[in-house]
Amino acid sequence: MKTEDYFQKVIALLEEDRSLKVSLLTLTLRNRKWLETAIREIRKYKSDFLKKRRLKKSELYKFIGYVGNIEFTNKGRGWNSHAHLIVLHHKELDVGKIKNEWYNLTGCYHVDLRPVEPSIQNSLHSTVSYLTKPKHIIPNESNETTLQAKVIV
Repeated sequence: MKTEDYFQKVIALLEEDRSLKVSLLTLTLRNRKWLETAIREIRKYKSDFLKKRRLKKSELYKFIGYVGNIEFTNKGRGWNSHAHLIVLHHKELDVGKIKNEWYNLTGCYHVDLRPVEPSIQNSLHSTVSYLTKPKHIIPNESNETTLQAKVIV
């Protein structure tokens, strides 16, 4: 599916339900020496984390839906893995509770939650574009390597 397709689906949902809110959630793990380890861990933890959506006592229960990807970077200090999710929700999300749930699962507090203003279509479109960028490995002059894995969930 192309970026524009995801964008149009999100816009259609927002037009259908004007009370929906949109947030960008980033979940990060500690750096790992091996890329294989980073990939295995972020996939497992993200999957386990999102299963909490079924639990009424979880802050993730507020999620109506989401789309996302995982990304890996290496700036010479090991592989940094993180998941980016566009989250649709009605109720305000408590980032402190989300951080605690991520920490209880991973031992890592690295969580970022930012609102995305759906009425500003450029902002929403650039957020969707960022999440759906194609997978590739990018070496650059500063000896930094980024693996952008397009794994839409």
